Amino acid sequence: MTGGNPVASGDPATGGTPVTGGNPAKTGSPAATGDQQDTTVEFRYPLLALVLTTVVAGLIDAFTLLRYGVFTANQSGNVVHVGMGLSGRFPQWLVAAASIVGFGVGGVVAGRLRRVSPTSPPVAELVGVITVLALWATADLLLDSGRGDRTQQVLLATLAAIGLGLLARLFLRTAGVRTSTTYQTSTVLNTTRALSEWIGSRGRRPDAARRWMLGFVGVAGYAVGGGIGAVVQRSVAWVFVLALAVVAALLAVARVP
Repeated sequence: MTGGNPVASGDPATGGTPVTGGNPAKTGSPAATGDQQDTTVEFRYPLLALVLTTVVAGLIDAFTLLRYGVFTANQSGNVVHVGMGLSGRFPQWLVAAASIVGFGVGGVVAGRLRRVSPTSPPVAELVGVITVLALWATADLLLDSGRGDRTQQVLLATLAAIGLGLLARLFLRTAGVRTSTTYQTSTVLNTTRALSEWIGSRGRRPDAARRWMLGFVGVAGYAVGGGIGAVVQRSVAWVFVLALAVVAALLAVARVP
């Protein structure tokens, strides 16, 4: 995947839409609208961009789960946590609820930025991710991860989730296939479905091959990030440095208008 003219998957269930090269504003490709941008148009190495974003999401998700007891990327888990809290079985449910709100805010802000400049590389959004994550890491360091103080953890989870919400909103499609940097449940379902279609066709379905390979890359990247986050979870400084390096790499491979 080098950013050429990707072939559409044509599968509505997996988000497949025709993607063409050229000027996205004229062709009506996914990058031409705020809701349908495609990494093949915005990044020189879209596969690398997908890997980097899933790694950083898994990295921070693992750190916040181990330190705050809640996710900041996987919001489906937080919804369950809130339900458990309302039944009196999960004391951190307010932190989980704050993460849900922060993630939504980050997604809304990214959408607004995208509408301002729908055909440009997402430089403003990536700078926003760096800024928010810097604020979060500084606050976490000063507050010692909010140990024993739920109010502080609410603040920290909100900040981290805003940054990941910004990041998640940028990567909706790769080569016409719906991709996700945070919510991997649907990715697993779509990947296994595409793999079964590809095997059933005896390798004659390139669209199915593309879908399962992209899904595998996303899931693997998230898992790798989670593993790294678990290893370095004793130091938020390491987490931020690694996240900063990843987002800086994304800026480096963004296409120049």
